[in-house]
Amino acid sequence: MYSIIKCEENVINGLSLLNQNNVKTLIVINSQNKVIGTATDGDIRRYLLKGGNVQDSIDNACNKSFNYCFSYEEGINLLDELKDKKILTIPLVDKNMKLLEVLNYENSKDRSDTVALIMAGGLGKRLRPLTKNIPKPLLPLNGRPIIETIIENIAASGIKKIFISIKYLGSKIKDCLGDGKNFGVEIQYLEEKEALGTAGCLKLLPKDIKTIFIINGDISTELSFRWIIDYHKINKSDMTIATRMFKYNVPFGVLTLEGDDIKNIEEKPIKSFPVAGGIYIVNYEKYKKLHFSSKEVYLDMPDLISKFLKIKATVRAFLIHEKWYDIGDVETYNQLNKN
Repeated sequence: MYSIIKCEENVINGLSLLNQNNVKTLIVINSQNKVIGTATDGDIRRYLLKGGNVQDSIDNACNKSFNYCFSYEEGINLLDELKDKKILTIPLVDKNMKLLEVLNYENSKDRSDTVALIMAGGLGKRLRPLTKNIPKPLLPLNGRPIIETIIENIAASGIKKIFISIKYLGSKIKDCLGDGKNFGVEIQYLEEKEALGTAGCLKLLPKDIKTIFIINGDISTELSFRWIIDYHKINKSDMTIATRMFKYNVPFGVLTLEGDDIKNIEEKPIKSFPVAGGIYIVNYEKYKKLHFSSKEVYLDMPDLISKFLKIKATVRAFLIHEKWYDIGDVETYNQLNKN
C-alpha cells in the first residue's frame, strides 16, 4: 500500500500516514505534482538515527534515488525485478516526472477473484467455407487451434477458471478442450440456446464472480493478459477496454471549414482512431447493478459499454502496442498462416 504526501509536510505526518491502513510507502511530490522521492518506515528511521527531527519536512527524509517508470508495461516488469528487494511500490511518471499513477506489486499479483470468459459461439460467416464444419476458434493458426493459444495466455496471467460461451458447433469445442486440465485451468461451458450477442452471455455466469476477463475467440495477440488485468485492478476501473489504433487513409482531400470558408486542405491524410480490440475486463458486481429490461435478451458489447457510461462508471482504455489480429476473414487467416 502507498500514500501520497506533499514534500513540505513534516516527518511526523509521514509516520502517521505509514501507520494508517498498513501503508508501506510514501510517494513524495512537490507543488507541481512532480515526484521527488519515496519514503518508507526504514527511510525515516535512518534519517532520525542520523539526527533528524520529526518536525523536519519529509523532503529531508525521503529517498531521492528512487525507482520509477514511464509506462505501465515497464513498471510491471520492474516490480517483478524489485520484489526480492522488498520494493513493492513505484510511481508511474511522465517525462517531466509528474505523477500519473502508482503501481503496487501486491495489487498487481492478486488475480484470485478474476475469471476469464471466451466468446466462442459465433457462426464465423466471413470465414466460410473454412468454418462450414469447424467453429472459428478451432481453426488452426500455425498448427494449433486459435483458442488454445488464448487459453495458454490466460493461464499464464494467473487466472485459474475459464468460462467458454458456445453455440455454433459448440460440441466440437468441448471435445477439443475438455475440462481444461491439459492447460492447468478449469473450463466450464456456457451453452447459448439462442444468440445472445457479444455480451449477452454474461448473465449466464455465476453471481459470486467479482472480475471477468473477456476475450473474443478469434483474437491473436502477443499482448500479455496479465498487464491489462493488473492495469484494471491498479486503477480500480469498472471496465477496461483493450484499445488499438486503427489507421485509415482518406482517399480524398480533406477540407477544414469555418462556416462555408475553406481554411485548409489536407491531401489524402492518414487518420488514426482508437478502436476496441475485442478484449475487456468487467467489474461483475457493477454489471449486476445495471438495469436490463425483460425484453433485453440480446446484448452486444458496445451496448454494455454504453450502459456503464450512462451510470458514470469508470471505463478506461488500455492501449495495445503489441501485435494484434482479429481473425475475422479468410484473407487475414491465410496471411497469418503464411508468416
